[in-house]
Amino acid sequence: MSPTPSSQALREATDGFLWRQWAQLGVSGHTPFADRWVIDPEALLLGTLELSRRDPRLFDEVLDWCVRHGRRLSVQRLKTLARAGAWSEDAGRALSGLAGLLAGRLGPRWRVLADTVTPEETHPLFRGPRGEPLPVWGTPDPHFLRAGLKRAPVELRGLTGPVPLDRPACLLLRLRTLFGLSPRAEAVAFLLARGETTASEAARAVGYTTPGLVGALSELAEGGFIAGGPRRGYRLDPARWATLLGADGGPPPAWVRWPAVFAVLSRALRTLEEAESGGLSEYLGRSALLRLHDALRETLAGSGLPGLLFAPARLETAPAAVQSALGALRKALSAEWPPPPFGKGEE
Repeated sequence: MSPTPSSQALREATDGFLWRQWAQLGVSGHTPFADRWVIDPEALLLGTLELSRRDPRLFDEVLDWCVRHGRRLSVQRLKTLARAGAWSEDAGRALSGLAGLLAGRLGPRWRVLADTVTPEETHPLFRGPRGEPLPVWGTPDPHFLRAGLKRAPVELRGLTGPVPLDRPACLLLRLRTLFGLSPRAEAVAFLLARGETTASEAARAVGYTTPGLVGALSELAEGGFIAGGPRRGYRLDPARWATLLGADGGPPPAWVRWPAVFAVLSRALRTLEEAESGGLSEYLGRSALLRLHDALRETLAGSGLPGLLFAPARLETAPAAVQSALGALRKALSAEWPPPPFGKGEE
């Protein structure tokens, strides 16, 4: 079989991407870039719980952010995305452990997520560079232990800063200061990126039910914030919203379907690591890579990320096709193309 695409290159790109997203939300760290997309905090949290268990420092900085800014997160949307996505069992356990921690610090609304798993066995939460379980010394953290995951007791550093709500990437969290934790914030962010939409299209993109989006869009239309209706679709005037948001006419940040992107990233890493383990024959390895390429092609074409349209692959070309697709995905997630600030336009 031709050389298998490297899981290490993809994991390094994923780790850097996750750090950059959280740094833009206020996690301790520095990033000189301002991404051109809306950061989806619930999808980012689930993606981090899925993908960051080889980086305990990032994992705990995210816990620190959640303790300070958990009021900005929608528990209902987290629950909906967790049920709908192709997340691993351990990601669900990690969410349950996090929710148990937050229920004790932020209030009982998190309890609904803390009681979602009843594990019959426990194993370490964190893994080493080669995927090996990291041993836990001493008494495990009780919140994660109840979710079936062993880790040292959580010790937060308290270094999370405020969310920089004036950044384009923080548009959704800024809209929540206006609309609260309701689908109206996601509806407006999606409409700003797309210009017009239907309730069903918006529901698929933002992770709410269609009836929930119909209600949110209808309320916005009744208030004169957007135009249209269920039959004709909905649209808004970007200039009016640019004035409200303090922008000067530049393009608003794009809406990316992050739950699907994180899910296919996780699938890609699992597939590559299985291929690298040597446990598959050449035929089975090519078949797994072909299925992965099909998933990448289908998911990324409608993701909202640029430059990710791929031609179909064949069994004999699957390794090269996956390598090319993952190279394009790494570039799309990288900081190689920093955007203009929201409202400033192209230079």
